[in-house]
Amino acid sequence: MQLKKNEEDKVEQVERVQGDTANGGQDQNINQDNLSNNGYYKPEQEFNPELEFDYQGDSFGSPPVQANSNDMNSQGNSGYYQNNGYSSNSYGQQNTPSDPSLSSRPRKLSKKEFFHSPRNRKDRDRIIISSIVVIVIAIFDIIRTDFWLSALGNQINLVNEMSEKLGMSEYVIDTHAIMTTTVTFSVIMICLGLGVYIFQSRACALIGLGVSIINFVYSLVASHQLRMYWTLIAFGYAVVATISYASAWKEYEEKGDWTKDW
Repeated sequence: MQLKKNEEDKVEQVERVQGDTANGGQDQNINQDNLSNNGYYKPEQEFNPELEFDYQGDSFGSPPVQANSNDMNSQGNSGYYQNNGYSSNSYGQQNTPSDPSLSSRPRKLSKKEFFHSPRNRKDRDRIIISSIVVIVIAIFDIIRTDFWLSALGNQINLVNEMSEKLGMSEYVIDTHAIMTTTVTFSVIMICLGLGVYIFQSRACALIGLGVSIINFVYSLVASHQLRMYWTLIAFGYAVVATISYASAWKEYEEKGDWTKDW
């Protein structure tokens, strides 16, 4: 009788273990179904970080809502057209400006705007380059004169002493007068160059050309040197460029071609 009770206990234990195993498998299947239904884990899909991690901080209560890319693009486009003055009421009419004044004829340009317009590129380049050359040469002439007067100071003093002893005052070298003349002439050249550059002045170009010719001839005759010939060339280009620009501006004002979209 004791053996039969032991056998019955073993049978009950085996049945109990089998029942627990079956119940555990069902619970595991239920948990997997719940996870797959909630969208957080699906074995057949790839890993999705937006579903696996809680960005909203709601402890995985609900998956994050993703905005539709088409809706975002449509909202961005509508905001762009509204900010830029375009109407987006109907498809295919976004490029139509809502401001009626934009479709009117072009306004008349000012003289400064006309100077920087593409049609005056040739004259503008000549005016700018010639004025810059004049200013650079004038500054360089001051530096060069001061350098040579300083470098040859001892020789100049020796010549002046010998001239005074021999009573030959015409050979005395006045360095102060030379430097004053050079600075004055260079300042005049710089002012004329700025007048050409800023105001596109024909008068400044013509005066500069005349002064350059006089200085070139005087230097050639007095000291047999070719000085400041680059300013002569630069002012020659400036005269041509300023006259061409003035005629183009006069034609622009009289004939009114500013009404055309050029």
